[in-house]
Amino acid sequence: MQMNVLTDTLPKTVDINGHKYPINTDFRAGVTFELLMSANERNIFKLLAPYFPDKFPEDIAGAMRAVELFYCCGKLPEKDDKPKKNKVAYSFEVDSEAIFADFWQYYNIDLSQEGLHWWTFRALLYGLPDKSEFKQRIYYRTCDMKGLPKKERERIMKIRSQIEIKNNCTGKVTLEERNAKMLEYMAKRREETKKGGTVNG
Repeated sequence: MQMNVLTDTLPKTVDINGHKYPINTDFRAGVTFELLMSANERNIFKLLAPYFPDKFPEDIAGAMRAVELFYCCGKLPEKDDKPKKNKVAYSFEVDSEAIFADFWQYYNIDLSQEGLHWWTFRALLYGLPDKSEFKQRIYYRTCDMKGLPKKERERIMKIRSQIEIKNNCTGKVTLEERNAKMLEYMAKRREETKKGGTVNG
């Protein structure tokens, strides 16, 4: 599914074992999917439901593999041989209002009314200017404070506490590393299905 968003029509189907299946392309499906992964949802049917709301494909593992590729906009990130245990740079739950406001301010897009394709939404999200609230939040969560004056470190720490994404991890990750961690999680759920493991809980 290697495509050029400038020249190719965005996909409305996914390929599963040589067969085309319609997939929900609305950005809300991708957001819901990511929130479920962030919550470590193990029920693979719940993970697939946002993308296949009417009927699941027969090959569930194949469907999960197709969703991985669609979620990553047709380009799977390279595997990192040194996995990190770090907290994420952003959250669709914690940062929802900031993202909504930024799309309105910078793109004149009302996300409550628009049905953007997931690939379009993600390109616009990552393309927000550095001064946007969303990108500022990422900066403050991930910036390296080594060598900074004490007052500046205290200022950043105060901001971090206000926009904290609560989980059991520590550290920082880039957007690319965050996506790689999501992909690793999806692969684990797919392998569980192949081996006849947990799919319902």
